[in-house]
Amino acid sequence: MIKPGLYKLIFMKFPNENICTDDDVQTYKSILLTTNAHLRGHSPSNQVMGNKGYKYKNIIMPLVSGKKVGTNKIVDLPRTIMLNDNKIDYPLERSQ
Repeated sequence: MIKPGLYKLIFMKFPNENICTDDDVQTYKSILLTTNAHLRGHSPSNQVMGNKGYKYKNIIMPLVSGKKVGTNKIVDLPRTIMLNDNKIDYPLERSQ
C-alpha cells in the first residue's frame, strides 16, 4: 500500500511536505534516479530538466543536487565537493 506522503510527492503539483516522511522523500528520490524522470528525455546521459514550477524548484532539484528536502531539513554539501563548471587557474611552474 502506498503511503500518503509518497503518493502526494508522486502525483501532486503542490505536495504537502508536512505529511511527507524522510522515508517518503528517499523513496521518491530513488524513483527519480531509477527512472531518470528528472533528466531531459529520461536519458542518463542528458542534463537535469529545469523549470520554474514549485515541485521542481522545492523538491526535485534539491533532491537530485544533494540537498535534503522538507521543513528545516535542507543541508548543503560542502563547496569543496560540489561539481561546478568553474575554470581552475593553476599557477605556472618555473623551472630553474
